[in-house]
Amino acid sequence: MTPIQSWFFNENHDNIHHWNQSVVLMKDHALATEQYKQIIMKLIDQHDILRTLFEKHGDSYIGNISNADTACGFHEYHVSSFTDENSLKVIKELEENAQQSLNIHNGPMMKFLLFRDQKDVRIFWVIHHLVVDGVSWRILLDHFERCYQQIKNGQEPSLPLKTTSYKQWSEKLNEYQNTGLSEDAVQYWEKEMNIPVSPLTHSLEKHVILKTCTKYKWMRTKHKTSLKTL
Repeated sequence: MTPIQSWFFNENHDNIHHWNQSVVLMKDHALATEQYKQIIMKLIDQHDILRTLFEKHGDSYIGNISNADTACGFHEYHVSSFTDENSLKVIKELEENAQQSLNIHNGPMMKFLLFRDQKDVRIFWVIHHLVVDGVSWRILLDHFERCYQQIKNGQEPSLPLKTTSYKQWSEKLNEYQNTGLSEDAVQYWEKEMNIPVSPLTHSLEKHVILKTCTKYKWMRTKHKTSLKTL
């Protein structure tokens, strides 16, 4: 495990299975359900960390790479409309249930909910925070969109060659943690921290009119972290 994963278990959370991050995507009806499953299986095969389960051994935990079958729960639902109040209530309940149904011991570590109405597709994708963060979400979403467009254009989904495995990355992080910074690295960062920083120049005479603005806000609770667009 990585140091940050070890930190998570040392925090002694009341419910270690419910510590998730989730996204909502909107698509059209270009792809069939089996094609969405094909994308998810491609991502699971590409990223070992998505197949990781955690076992308790004494006072500590270890992570093991499992098979793809236990990695993700995939569900499809048909609703009358995404603007219908009753449909939205059902969607919310199903998404909350998905948030609470992850299991770090037996899987799944993520759930993929596909909602369809007559016009659009709503995707709710939740993953346990032990195997995803804000940086890795960007990679996953990029790979998802790449596969989506490839299939939509009649091509087989294809991703870049695998890079360093998560296991190797974890081993290197722990090695780095145990050995500490080299003397050269310490001196470098001490020097950088002592460099004076000049204030930014600005002009108060120019008037700028803000036409549009997108504000992102991280919503963090005890059980989940999500990114909302306001």
